[in-house]
Amino acid sequence: MKIRRNSIRKIGIIVLSNLGDNILLTPAVCNLVEYFNEASFYVFVPSGSEEVFSFLPNLEEIVPYSREENGRWYLIKALRERKLDLVVDFRCTLVPWLSGARYKPTFFFKEFFISKRNLHEADRNIAMLKKVLGIPVRRCNLTFQVKGEDKVWIKEVFKDYSISKEEKKIALAIGANWDKKRWPIDKFAKLADDLSMNRKCRFFLIGSREDERDLASDFIKLSNVNTVNLVGRTTLGRLAALLESIDLLISNDTGVLHLASAMQAPTVAIFGPGNWKRYGPYGNKYIIVHLDLPCMPCNRNYCKYGDFRCIKDIPVEMVERACYEIWD
Repeated sequence: MKIRRNSIRKIGIIVLSNLGDNILLTPAVCNLVEYFNEASFYVFVPSGSEEVFSFLPNLEEIVPYSREENGRWYLIKALRERKLDLVVDFRCTLVPWLSGARYKPTFFFKEFFISKRNLHEADRNIAMLKKVLGIPVRRCNLTFQVKGEDKVWIKEVFKDYSISKEEKKIALAIGANWDKKRWPIDKFAKLADDLSMNRKCRFFLIGSREDERDLASDFIKLSNVNTVNLVGRTTLGRLAALLESIDLLISNDTGVLHLASAMQAPTVAIFGPGNWKRYGPYGNKYIIVHLDLPCMPCNRNYCKYGDFRCIKDIPVEMVERACYEIWD
């Protein structure tokens, strides 16, 4: 689509529904903002992702919405009220056609022909933007801006728990949105015990869901390590400040991986049925641990073998070896 760049003054950006997916979207959004650097931007975000895009220059307004609570027509009305010149919908829907904007490209047909299996999602977002709007690629890094107050908070946590500079600070993302992507909690505990035998370590348990509180309790019962339980105690900004300050993140296949990439946190990512080529770490120092089964990755909520051995059978020694490789 040919767009008269200098005639664009107000741009609406509709982002994705998942927090992790929105962090993977930041390189594409940054390229869009840099290309139309004289325009004002209105970002339409689902509740919970507002902080991801608050760093954008020329940001006029962040408009939160909930499809479940407000409905699609609320979004369309919000778009039309702002009299936009251009609407970019990364969800690949036909909503831009109802927005009243002068330019309303849709990614629906172009998106169909861009690989979803072996291309990382961050790269796919950038490729889609370039293919439809011809926007040059100038930035590829994931972005999240940590506020000063969140940096102060993590310093206070380290102080309150008397964490020394000699200790390896290790964050453990023991949960995941989908339980079939979770490495067994007893293996996390055994891993922590083994690492502590060779290095002076302090472990930080992170997560926010109710079931992750139970996992944290199980970890503390099963392990014999120095642990700071931050499950349910971090905002997105505080979690980013922690990830910015640690020596290592050990994580299941979950959105924390993407925030860690944005914060350049060294990462060991444990993958089972999920596609690590599409949703693995991006741009930071990392190692992906996975088995080599012929069915992987399937990204399905059922298992042809009935037991999800792809995640359950990953040995502790394999993850431990990856941790030392990251450090050494």
